[in-house]
Amino acid sequence: MKSTALLILCLLAGFSLTTEAQIRISGKVIQSNSSQGIAYANIGIINTEIGTISNEDGSFSISIPATYSDQNLLFSSIGFTQKIIPVASLQDKQILIIHLDEKVFELRTIYVTPGKTKKKLATLGNGKSFLLSGQLHCDTASAGSAMALLIDKSNYPDFTHIQTVSLFIAANKFPTFKIRLRILAVDSTDQNKPGFDLLNQQVIAVSDIQKGWLQFDLPNTFQINEKAFYLVFEWILDATDRKYITKAYDEYIELYPDRVSYKTNVVQGDTVEIAMVNKILAGTVFGTTPLKDDQKDPLCFYRTNSFGEWKRASDILSAKIELANYH
Repeated sequence: MKSTALLILCLLAGFSLTTEAQIRISGKVIQSNSSQGIAYANIGIINTEIGTISNEDGSFSISIPATYSDQNLLFSSIGFTQKIIPVASLQDKQILIIHLDEKVFELRTIYVTPGKTKKKLATLGNGKSFLLSGQLHCDTASAGSAMALLIDKSNYPDFTHIQTVSLFIAANKFPTFKIRLRILAVDSTDQNKPGFDLLNQQVIAVSDIQKGWLQFDLPNTFQINEKAFYLVFEWILDATDRKYITKAYDEYIELYPDRVSYKTNVVQGDTVEIAMVNKILAGTVFGTTPLKDDQKDPLCFYRTNSFGEWKRASDILSAKIELANYH
């Protein structure tokens, strides 16, 4: 029997019981060589709930509790060098122009040699057709949430060419949506969680599908030589998207207060109440399948904002990759 359960982890409303001072900053992330805005740059403090992404034109805004004055605020975008700014150096309502330098990558030389190597193709990941559930990890105050699925290709050491990468969309409530694909290394120093970027080019899929497999187009020059890596899919929610989500859930909570449950979290010493709604009103839900609680289940993580802490997901992300021994 099919289950339609969907796990929604959205910070819909927060009520702090203390009045902690906030450092509110805004500005724009731009390319150093052209002053062009950098779309969807990741902004935040590592392993905290403070994180967002820039809008399509590079503009951004973020609020930082004063208790983070001993931390660093990071600005990062795929294909650019990272910029670090001490929070202690920031002032409330400050406007920043962040310049990021483009990274220069040396392309690998591809050697074509004659031979009789048989072409082989393998599909790895979680590509089951019976998708029973889904997960939506979003924060209406922040952005940069993502899910990551471990891919182990140790049995296919010669399969370095990526043919396709696909993610199953369990439900979508947007007219159109954007998802960014990242490929991250395995961080063996931190419980094998997702680490640094292996794919140094932006890969963003734009779609209007309500349900089904979403395919990503990767650059032909990219090869994956690591024995294990993470497929990471990042929700791209700009300021307009977050306002749309906030409005949808706020209206529902006001109309149906009896259908809302609340969870209490302690964040940096403050007690915050989070409204939980078991209904998809806005946003894009990634397909998942239930954990079997055995050693065959691949590692699956999620984070709720840019640079947020990676946490184990309660289900397995439905995503797959086709790898081949030929270009």
